[in-house]
Amino acid sequence: MIRGVVVVLVLIGMLTVISVAPKWLMGLSEDGAESGQPSCNLMEGTCAWEADGTPWQASLTRQSDEESGERFHLTVNTSAEIERMHGILRGESMYLGEYPVLMNQNQAAGGWQGTFTPPVCTVQDVMVWRIDLEIPGNTQFRQPQRLLFEAHRN
Repeated sequence: MIRGVVVVLVLIGMLTVISVAPKWLMGLSEDGAESGQPSCNLMEGTCAWEADGTPWQASLTRQSDEESGERFHLTVNTSAEIERMHGILRGESMYLGEYPVLMNQNQAAGGWQGTFTPPVCTVQDVMVWRIDLEIPGNTQFRQPQRLLFEAHRN
């Protein structure tokens, strides 16, 4: 008898967590959108800004691949003297963790490039992602706008 009650209570608890978790995760990601920081949609074209008196440009191209899903190629151009740079991929429409975007310097093009595949969201058909650029060792670097793009579930 007691065992049956415990099983029912555990099942009710699990159903409650399953129904509340997506709403809670979406609520976590809305904090960034309300920060007042302007955004730029990388899928609509090149995003440009100035940081520390130096011009920056970022662009993103979609490279669909049937086997591995949607892949994206990020290009960042700047005349700033940088030894290393990487991106951090974060969910904007829903928090799904943080993922590194490895960037390699392309001296011929005068910028940085990285290719990545964002995780698949199983709750939403369209997921909005944000890429934050980071320069290791430079805590003063601030990206003045949110770099956003959409990934679609296949």
